[in-house]
Amino acid sequence: MTKKRFKIVISVVAIITSFVIVYTIYFTKPSDFPTNEQLIIEMNNLFPEGKVSKIQDKLYLNEKNVFVPFISENDTYGTSYWVWKKRQWSMVSIDTEGGPIMWQANKKDPHSYYIVWNIDSDEQVAYIDFYLTKKRSYSVKEGVHHYYRPSILLKQNVSILEEPYGAMPIPFEWSTFMEGEKEIESAKSSNTLLGQFYYFNRYMLIGYILYDENHKETALQKSVNGHRFSTGNIDFEYIFRLNENEIKEYN
Repeated sequence: MTKKRFKIVISVVAIITSFVIVYTIYFTKPSDFPTNEQLIIEMNNLFPEGKVSKIQDKLYLNEKNVFVPFISENDTYGTSYWVWKKRQWSMVSIDTEGGPIMWQANKKDPHSYYIVWNIDSDEQVAYIDFYLTKKRSYSVKEGVHHYYRPSILLKQNVSILEEPYGAMPIPFEWSTFMEGEKEIESAKSSNTLLGQFYYFNRYMLIGYILYDENHKETALQKSVNGHRFSTGNIDFEYIFRLNENEIKEYN
């Protein structure tokens, strides 16, 4: 074999080997999710403050993202977030709060977003009204109206009487609206980085109102001021507690 042909063979082998390695790491189907016992051990090893004692459920957002609510030895309700990466299941975040938060499985795709929660059963909460809101906006320059955009108020109701935890996919209407907002903000910005900053500008937010069984507004007492551990490899968008007076501003 000539020296030139030998180099070609080595190059081909290197390319094939690299392809196999990349495919194996990033594109192989996930293995079976860990058992409850394995989850508890891993969670307490990485986050001893959690004192996890019971796994409530395993909720799949997709085949590579799993939401795992739990109860601690102190009867607090918490949440953990698991991702399949580099050929193994890894816990990327855990907290002992349980209040609603939005998990962006793929930050670039609003259709992959979920609102997740695990609210202590001692809390007087029967259901949650989630809202996507956007304040009206307009632009006037030298006495000329350049644009006017009306306020937006989208609502989704969720009962938690049967289970205190849940993972709600962002409604299609919401995610479609978010995509449109991203395109508008990108078009308005001449700076590429600012254009990618994200849809939740100063006018738009996602929030929630909690209600008891008598349809009265209520607030969390126990499911607040917890602790969180995160590897940094996860994208959250915090959502805000609203009240009925704030919602009236959008009507």
